Amino acid sequence: MEPIKKLFQNDFFSNIKKKKEQIDACDYQLKKLLPISQHSEVRVINLMDQIMIVEVSSNVMANQLKLLKPKFLKQFSADNLLIKDLKVKVNPNKSQLRVDRAKVKNLGRSQLEKLAQKLNSSPLKQKLSKILKK
Repeated sequence: MEPIKKLFQNDFFSNIKKKKEQIDACDYQLKKLLPISQHSEVRVINLMDQIMIVEVSSNVMANQLKLLKPKFLKQFSADNLLIKDLKVKVNPNKSQLRVDRAKVKNLGRSQLEKLAQKLNSSPLKQKLSKILKK
């Protein structure tokens, strides 16, 4: 029980809380610069030596962030956040965007049905009708 009391007496937990507040502030500022649709794909996971480490769910998002890095760094300095560099890590397992594959499949099918209805009698229309029967 004595070691736990020593932890509470130290600045150990206050330093952790301070670092978490810094990470949350950086996360908030980063998400202000991104479209709302991309908020779930990006999160700041760490700050080390004025380097912000960002975790993304896809390579596409990582490339977008890397291209916009100068803009972000400029905005961070304007917001008084001392960030000198931005590192991006891709973690596809953390993807929060879940796609219902059945919806996508049905959406594609409905598009094919609309196309088949618009077409006049042709080999393309015959092929589409065969595909839609499956």
